Amino acid sequence: AGENAFMDRNPTLADALTIGVIDRENGDTFMPVTQTHAWNWQQGCMLRWSEWDEGAPVFFFSDWRTDHYVTVRHHLEYGEEIVYPWPIYGIADHGRLGATLNFERITDTRPGYGYFGPSDPFGDQLAPDNDGIYLVDMQQQAKTLIFSLADALNYGELRPPRDNKTWFNHIQWNPSGSRFAFLHRWSPGMVPGHHGFKTRLFAIDADGSNPVCLVEGIGVSHYDWYDDHTILVWLWDKPPRPDTDQYYLIDVPSGQRTVLGAGLFEYDGHCNYSPDRRWILTDTYPKGENAEQTLIVWDYAANVRIDVGKFPALPVANASWRCDLHPRWNRAGTQVCIDSTHEGSRQMYLVDVSDVTAPE
Repeated sequence: AGENAFMDRNPTLADALTIGVIDRENGDTFMPVTQTHAWNWQQGCMLRWSEWDEGAPVFFFSDWRTDHYVTVRHHLEYGEEIVYPWPIYGIADHGRLGATLNFERITDTRPGYGYFGPSDPFGDQLAPDNDGIYLVDMQQQAKTLIFSLADALNYGELRPPRDNKTWFNHIQWNPSGSRFAFLHRWSPGMVPGHHGFKTRLFAIDADGSNPVCLVEGIGVSHYDWYDDHTILVWLWDKPPRPDTDQYYLIDVPSGQRTVLGAGLFEYDGHCNYSPDRRWILTDTYPKGENAEQTLIVWDYAANVRIDVGKFPALPVANASWRCDLHPRWNRAGTQVCIDSTHEGSRQMYLVDVSDVTAPE
């Protein structure tokens, strides 16, 4: 968990976020562990527990050390650290490979998802051929460019105009770590942090081979891998249409789409599968008179939606520091953690959903 003293502006390199653990057996006490100076409101410091250290209490997070961004591997019990000389966006479950991108470029084009320090060294280039998606060998600490922003212009049928600025975002590995997906975005002159950009969904093999443009020509939003060859994704159009604004299963690499949950969802949400893949967790953005965010558990096999709760959101002056629920499962699939401002400040909450998801 992270703790800081404000919630109404973007952080700077001078603003530390305290990283700690919460002792559930001792009154939910927050126990500080370390700090970071590389974080944002939408994705924090990219903190994730290691899943390949045989139960050892090890986690990764982004930080600013000396004069550049890094990723830190921290052992909770001993305090030992391994520092990777780049911020890593996503790490495969098997732990041998990671993938990353230019966080400074995200800050320049979509504040709220990058870190608020130096500007993009490629900022004057619309689609550079020496910047893009990088593969990281976690053992050798080697980073290699495998797919550039210029490369992306060679794929798909509805490509961005050459005079539009492009960037990558939202890398996510498939379960086996054989490939990952990412978003390719562009804009002719957007207001940073707001709407006005176009998006395509790509997938690529871990070694950079077989890139494929899965979705283009329609709005693409949140997604999650179901298995190594299938992605759940929300697609939308403007103006909204009931035959497009919904969740789809997309086959990789063919791009074939299948509607999932037809008629159950009016809005996009932060979708993700339960550990046993039976349930889908999602939410909504603030809607209605009370700006309520709905937390949803969905039995997609039975096509049953269960609204777990509604949480009024505080208004914000800038989309970069809005508070989405960002729901995520515990490892047992019995509890959900959310971020919310429904009690007047930004906090983390645990929601027990075991009555819904417990095995029969």
